[in-house]
Amino acid sequence: MHNLRVMLAIMVSTLLSLCACQPVANTEPFSSADPGTQVVIQGESTDEEVIQTIEIDNCEGKSDVTRTEQRTQSIEVTISAEVAAKIGASAEVVSAEVQAAVGAAIGSGAQRSTSIQLSAPPGTRMLFQLLWIGKEQVGIVQNLRGSSIPIAFQSFTPTDVRIRSQQDIGCPGSSSVQPVVTSQPSPTQPAPVQSTPMSILEPLREHYEVTVGEGLFAKGTFSDGMAPYSEQWLWDNDHFDIQRIRQEEYPSGCDVSRYNTDLVWIGGSPGMSIAINGEEVGKYTIAADSHGYIFEWPIRMGDEICAVGFVKSVGFHIILGPDIYYHYDSYCYRGHCN
Repeated sequence: MHNLRVMLAIMVSTLLSLCACQPVANTEPFSSADPGTQVVIQGESTDEEVIQTIEIDNCEGKSDVTRTEQRTQSIEVTISAEVAAKIGASAEVVSAEVQAAVGAAIGSGAQRSTSIQLSAPPGTRMLFQLLWIGKEQVGIVQNLRGSSIPIAFQSFTPTDVRIRSQQDIGCPGSSSVQPVVTSQPSPTQPAPVQSTPMSILEPLREHYEVTVGEGLFAKGTFSDGMAPYSEQWLWDNDHFDIQRIRQEEYPSGCDVSRYNTDLVWIGGSPGMSIAINGEEVGKYTIAADSHGYIFEWPIRMGDEICAVGFVKSVGFHIILGPDIYYHYDSYCYRGHCN
């Protein structure tokens, strides 16, 4: 398999007049159209699910309204204007160049396209929740425009799609709402809500203040983690608006924030520090805790966040996003605490 990958990389390089790849230990390096640029895939592709909510308004219609939703491979790059300026271009230009490099490296020209057709009968306003199933790959682009700054990316290639739920949410002036739910909850779990609720940034369990280190770690909170929400309930209620940065997916310890937030959930080992955009903002000093702690710290979309000096046998996790408390406060209930 390794020889096949090398042959394919050489063929792509020849066709696109690219430079030869430089070897990188324990990674799969590729060249992009910019000489010297490398796309490094980190780890194997993983199975992922993406939830999408779509509304179709046919309140005034006299016949069915149909709509086809289609997805092909997507390449997500989040980079701040400040970091892009250090590389030598605008954030839009850097993102486009990263997407082009990644597309060439992992063969976006041969990507699979997945689609589904939705329909809204006359006199309805339908809300659909789609579940896109596919493969996710993460990695970094190195040496773009000769810069030493690595740029993280995330690629999602859909392989299947299905309707999780559909519901007539009612036309203006109508008092009738006709839900049609296609995914049923476990009988032991709370029933899923029928519309997509806004996430809350308030604890779901009682929290207690704690100091676990310096800087960012000087003031945090923790709970017992026993909010009664299972993994399935979180999926059924669309509470996966989070970004997970863990050793398993990011052995370098670094990723780029996809959220603007003032809350971050961190777990790690003594001596581990957190750096944002290359600047250390805190050092963790107490014993490792599998649950971790919640901290207030301003993080903006495009900021590079790194766990530095973590013990590999312990690992680390940095979690962001509007559903942070749903996951933190149910973490032990879901069996993840020691």
